[in-house]
Formats: sequence, C-alpha cells, structure tokens
Amino acid sequence: MLSAARHTLDIFCRVIDNLGDAGVCLRVARRMAGGFGWSVRIFIDAPEVIAPLLPPGLAHVDVLPWAAAEAPDTVPADCVIEAFGCELPAPYRGRMAARRADGEPAPRWLNLEYFSCEDWVAGSHGLPSPQADGLAKHFWIPGFRAGSAGVTVLPHAAPDRAARRAGAPLQALLFCYPYAPWAAWLAQAGQGGQTIELWVPAAGHGLHAASTGAVKVVREPLMDQARFDARLARLDFAFVRGEDSVVQAIVSGVPFIWNIYAQDDDAHQPKLAALLDWWCAGLHRDAAAVMQQVHQAWNSRRWPSAEAGVPSLWQRYLDMLPMLTEHARRVARRVRAEADLGTRLSQWVG
Repeated sequence: MLSAARHTLDIFCRVIDNLGDAGVCLRVARRMAGGFGWSVRIFIDAPEVIAPLLPPGLAHVDVLPWAAAEAPDTVPADCVIEAFGCELPAPYRGRMAARRADGEPAPRWLNLEYFSCEDWVAGSHGLPSPQADGLAKHFWIPGFRAGSAGVTVLPHAAPDRAARRAGAPLQALLFCYPYAPWAAWLAQAGQGGQTIELWVPAAGHGLHAASTGAVKVVREPLMDQARFDARLARLDFAFVRGEDSVVQAIVSGVPFIWNIYAQDDDAHQPKLAALLDWWCAGLHRDAAAVMQQVHQAWNSRRWPSAEAGVPSLWQRYLDMLPMLTEHARRVARRVRAEADLGTRLSQWVG
C-alpha cells in the first residue's frame, strides 16, 4: 500500500537484460524512497529477477507483478516512470488520462531511457511527447555530460582502501556477457606475474571460469544490491556488463572494463566510444590509449595473444593501473559533487 509520503512514484519495468534493467529501476526506487521520502512501487514482469537484489529492511518500496497495475483499484502515482520504453498497461494509462479529464493534475510521466554520453542527449533529454489522450510523456535520458538527467547516486560509506601490501593479490570482478573473450583473457592473466583474486558472481551466467596460474577464481552467490555496491567499491578493477554495474563502478571510483550490451550492426559502438571519451578526459594519453585498446578487444570478442618480446595487452593495462585508479577516483569525486538523477527528478516533479 502507498504511504502518506510527500510524493508517490510508480516504476514499470519489463526485464530484457536480466539483472540490468531490474537493477536500474531498483536503484532509482531506493534513491527516491531513501533520499526524498517518496513511496515507490515497482511493477515488473519478472519479480523473481529483482527479489534477490532487494536490500534487507528496504522501506517505502514495494515490488509488485505487472498485472497488479491493471487492477481497477490501482491508483496511479504522482510520478510514473516507464523504463526503457516498456509501454504502460492500457488500464493504468486510462486511469491516468481519466484523472486529467476530471480536472485533477495528471501524473508526471517520463520514459527512462538507457544512459548515454553521446552528444545527441543534450538536445533530447526532457523533451515532451504529447499523446492522443491529452497526456504528455517526457524523455528522461541519464548520462554524465551536461544536459542529461545525470545518474542515480546512492549515499555510501567511504570504502576501506588501505594501501595494498606488496605482493598481495589484486581484488577484481568478472561480470560480463558469455560472448566476451573472458577465457582468452583469463589464460593470459593466469600466465602473468600479478596474482588476482577474481570474484565471479552467480549472476555471471555462462561463465565457467576456473582458477588458473596467477588467477584464483572465487565464486559467490547472488547478493543484494547494497552488498554488491559495497563489495564493488573495494575492488582494484572490475569487468562490468550492461548499464547498472558500469555506472556504479564509475560512481565508486573503480577502474572498469565495460562489456556493453551488443546490438545489431554494431549500433552500440558509438555509445561505448562516447563513454570512454568522457571518462578518459584528463587522463594521461598512454593510459587512455590502453583503456581504449582493452575495451576494443573486450567488445570485439577477440582478446589478442601475447607476442614474444612484447608486453601483452593485459600487462600494459596492469602497468597503467595505478594511473587509472587515481583517475577513477577523481572522476568519482566529480560525479558525486554534481546533482544526481534523483535530485533532478525531485526538482522536476516539484
């Protein structure tokens, strides 16, 4: 049931990228409930996907099956988020329009898009799309550049980042799509001189990674979003996939290697290039070049073999890791100092 919070929010989500879509919606819900006292409902077509992500004791957030929104006694919220163009249930949308026809304020309705750092975002974010029933849907586009909706930033405790002991293993995450060249990377990293403790979450479907050489694989069960965030923030680097985990790595100041969700005709490549251009701004050119090369290899599904007498791509990344780490923390401080998506949404609704 909705409480007497200052505002109410309904988020609609159809799961496409497994945990990613659900994770983005849950993060928005947690931000608006915990940061602004809103009462939030998430209507989702796969509640079993989001259930393991819910932090214990989460208040003012209810997760409901999609069909619950179609019930005649479901009253639309003050603000309605249609995540990733999922289309609202017709009965629910009809009640939104009826409210307007009765002279009551219509819900603020927005379509939450996938995030992007591409130049077109500034000219599209916030634009209204008038509907035939008199309602208006606004496009809400997250991103890191000016003119976007920003990204969702949850309050966090500063991670314990004590100086790593000489010779201690690097702590890392492997969370990628099965088509990433993870096996070739693992073999190359296993032959290197740097020991790595590699966290492979249970959500890493299709990754049958096993310890090899310098790399010790640690498998852990799926954990709730708050625990995942805290664990991620303590890592030395992270292979991340989709949208939610790469944004969280950036916000946490962790060097990342992003496996972007692949689209037909390589339509995802400009989005990947735009993010790297933004993140690498101000980074030493040698480190930026390695960052670009690693991402190209990781997303082309071909990890290059080492050549005799030449440092491997992975060794060159490790050589740049101290510089990448310092830069990642600078970027995170800058992002956290800006108004995030939750703040901008609260201001927009009023």
